[in-house]
Amino acid sequence: MTRALRKTPRFLKQVQDASQNVPQLLEAIAGAEWILVRHPDQGMAVRGTRYSSWPIHPVEGVTFKIIYTFDSVEVVLDGLYPAVPPGSPFW
Repeated sequence: MTRALRKTPRFLKQVQDASQNVPQLLEAIAGAEWILVRHPDQGMAVRGTRYSSWPIHPVEGVTFKIIYTFDSVEVVLDGLYPAVPPGSPFW
């Protein structure tokens, strides 16, 4: 089953800001979207919340986490956060 995909304004702003430093980010997000609308339950639950997270790796050594919620009808992408090691050249 494929769910509808919705992106919050916060998510869109975070993507816009981050993609200035990591242009490959948009392609990585597109791949994650394909998976998430089909299998959102495959992400990791964010303990104590209604959110899940999905890691993406747009370039070697750089990781972002997509924060999302889902139900039987849609997946809502709510946040994008860098998860990079200290001293990364991207941040």
